[in-house]
Amino acid sequence: MQRRPDVSAALAGVSDIRFDDGSMGFGSYAGYPQTFHENIYSYSDMVSISHGSHNMKLGVDIRRNIENSEFNVARPSYYFTDALFFAADSPYTMAAGVDPGILSGQPAHLASNVRHWRNLEMGAFFQDDWKVTRRLTLNLGMRYDLYGRHTELNNQVTTFIRGPGASFIDNITTGAGQIKDASVPCSDPQAQLAGVCGPGGFTTAKSLGKGDHNNFGPRVGFAWDVFGDAKTSLRGGFGVAYEGTLYNPLSNSRWNLPYYSFNAATNFLAGDVNTVIYGPYTCTPTCQPDTVTAPRFNGPPTNPNQGVGAQGVGNLTGWDANNPNLATLTGIVFPEGIRDPYVYNYYLGVQRELMPKLVLEANYVGTTGHKLFRAQNVNRIPGGRLPEGDCVTDNLDRRLCSQIDTVNTPGNAVGRLNPNFGTLRVWANQVNSNYNALQLSLKKQTSHGMAFNLNYTWSHSIDDGSTWHSGATSANGAGGGDGYTTDVLLPGLDRGHWIFDIRQRLVADEIFEHPVDTPPGGVLGSVHGGGCSHGVVSGTTVAPLAPGAG
Repeated sequence: MQRRPDVSAALAGVSDIRFDDGSMGFGSYAGYPQTFHENIYSYSDMVSISHGSHNMKLGVDIRRNIENSEFNVARPSYYFTDALFFAADSPYTMAAGVDPGILSGQPAHLASNVRHWRNLEMGAFFQDDWKVTRRLTLNLGMRYDLYGRHTELNNQVTTFIRGPGASFIDNITTGAGQIKDASVPCSDPQAQLAGVCGPGGFTTAKSLGKGDHNNFGPRVGFAWDVFGDAKTSLRGGFGVAYEGTLYNPLSNSRWNLPYYSFNAATNFLAGDVNTVIYGPYTCTPTCQPDTVTAPRFNGPPTNPNQGVGAQGVGNLTGWDANNPNLATLTGIVFPEGIRDPYVYNYYLGVQRELMPKLVLEANYVGTTGHKLFRAQNVNRIPGGRLPEGDCVTDNLDRRLCSQIDTVNTPGNAVGRLNPNFGTLRVWANQVNSNYNALQLSLKKQTSHGMAFNLNYTWSHSIDDGSTWHSGATSANGAGGGDGYTTDVLLPGLDRGHWIFDIRQRLVADEIFEHPVDTPPGGVLGSVHGGGCSHGVVSGTTVAPLAPGAG
């Protein structure tokens, strides 16, 4: 199988412009162009064996996944307070993909990234449908899945080494722990690399974390003719299923140091000291606005460190190589890796034939998800953005203190737990979920020119977080309870209704054949000799988006 979804930048020189007040915004999404060329080579085989009362199947499926992709975030996004600041050409932040020059030795510059991901997957199963008696059938099976961790053809895989400590944050007041103690504040341009300013930081790796080799999924089910008259059936089942690692979040590690950095630079307008290059600039000896050259959306690049490619157009964009590598987004898989998420599926149902071709069915259906993914920004602490020097006590009797330190670490005006790093977005198995439903149906097969289905479902869905990606659902950004937990130390506070929790659903449909009087014989008689009507009625009740499981 082959997929090639390519997206280009319509006008590369027009950047992504955003206003805080929401009055307007324009420009092309900064994540273009994108190319994802995927080739999946698969082999599968299955053998069926019938022996007496047993009908057995066993099979295997092997897949080799190859993804050659580019996810260009080098065309910057610019953030303005409002239209007045836009008219004055005064953005306060820019976010852009940068080659930090750590390996190439060149000045940091806007750049795309290309990765060649590879992994191998395998699944094998055995199933036995055993007709124990005329009235009882058992379904017994076992499946094993192996999802190999991704490697990169040119060995451009990264990971993050944590510092000493028992957890991300060991001391809620000072922030001491694995993230803060990964490194100490320093001015080294490579401060984010492991071993430069402390034991922790970004480093290279052979694969995206350690694999999970324990994916055994038993399956069991039964069907029982309760009274032996083939009119009442009791059915039930239970199974465990595993999910292959989600390729999108894992391949976002392409944005990590030392090979790349999806950087954010904030200037004095937002209380920081970095340079935001927007419009014509010169950088000799320091980056200053060029008051002579007019802005251009096309033509050759003339601003400092624009690089080549889609971002190397015109003179609106650029990058100051003196800015630190404070990433606005990363994709970290720790060396110990992540577990493959899994779900328990179970049901119990009864069917009763009320009269010929009319069946009433009632089922209890449940699904419980374990070790589901969540993107967690670990470079933060509750209270970290309080005014410098301030502390408060929350309702859990925790002493929360500001992490802002403009004296010793001038670059930490936003209260990051570790000022050497920007966003440290880690993929972790942090979310559990459950779904329980009562499903009722009344079905009539076609007879006497009529058939209908009446289906009603009452259900309730609860989880700790309904998405693994920031900004994908109810919040237009990294909202608490959405992309990240509200409190990194207490993820359970976000437990509540699924954002797509639908409590009640009713669907009815009917088909009714009816005669139509037509002249006998001929073409018209064949075409108009009968007719039918078909109707569908449906309705849903959605749970309110309120906190708590209800």
